[in-house]
Amino acid sequence: MKKEMGDISVRVVTDRQPYAIVDERIFRLTLCATARLILAWVSARPAGWTFRLGHMWNRVNITRAQWLSAKRELKSAGFFCQTRRQRVTGKGVLEWDNIFIVTADLLEKWDSRNRQTVEKKSGDLEF
Repeated sequence: MKKEMGDISVRVVTDRQPYAIVDERIFRLTLCATARLILAWVSARPAGWTFRLGHMWNRVNITRAQWLSAKRELKSAGFFCQTRRQRVTGKGVLEWDNIFIVTADLLEKWDSRNRQTVEKKSGDLEF
């Protein structure tokens, strides 16, 4: 039986504190607004938390198409990882491991990259 995309489970890997304060660096990332919204929502979840994609779509009010677009950006930025593995109970049955990775190190890497880009752009302007 094939799962609907909204029924796929996702696991969160984060080094967040036990309270929900979203790191402001998420909002400075050069990702689309939907990807930043998803990261903000995921970063407020406890480490190891598992949820269904459909639940996330409802909570952040996005469609499947918006998710697919944001997922491409999140994967290329290193915030989302998908791996295929064979299910223990079945022959040839493959499952996906879906993991969000929102750590201070990764955010700092992206934040410093954004600062360098802004400095280069502002250095080009002369009045």
